[in-house]
Amino acid sequence: MEYGNLRSSPLLRAMVTRDQRKISIVAALVRADERARACQSRERQAELLDLRTGLYFEALCWAIDCNFMAGFSFLLPKMSSENFFLRVNVDGDSLLHCTLRVTQDDYLKTLVQALASHSEKVSIMQATNIRKETPLDIAIQQGLVEKTAILLHSGANPTQQHLRIAKER
Repeated sequence: MEYGNLRSSPLLRAMVTRDQRKISIVAALVRADERARACQSRERQAELLDLRTGLYFEALCWAIDCNFMAGFSFLLPKMSSENFFLRVNVDGDSLLHCTLRVTQDDYLKTLVQALASHSEKVSIMQATNIRKETPLDIAIQQGLVEKTAILLHSGANPTQQHLRIAKER
């Protein structure tokens, strides 16, 4: 647990503090994390892999919430797509769900591109959050036309209820 506490607080604060969120801060923290990881034994690295992945995943979600594209673009390649598509954050949302909370479409487009070659694409697009909503549910309910179109074009399967709500809007 000490690993997560030491690494997460400054990393997340660097992204949240709007007037000081600089990619150089995030990059320095990630490089320090990578150097520390390289000094650990393989067994210790394996023990901490899930915690480290969770930290990077939460940092990706925070980058989206703070509209910090530079941090998002820097952190995304640090994780395998297997890790970031199959996880949920502390609020119970996947990265796709998080992208629907911000007005920019770039985060969603980036994730959809990364998802294109994923073996579990359909199940990931249909995954529900803690409130049992798929990303398409949220996009349609909130009237997010562009994001709805991106999700549909990327393989999200609309239900009859989705079609009915979309028609009403």
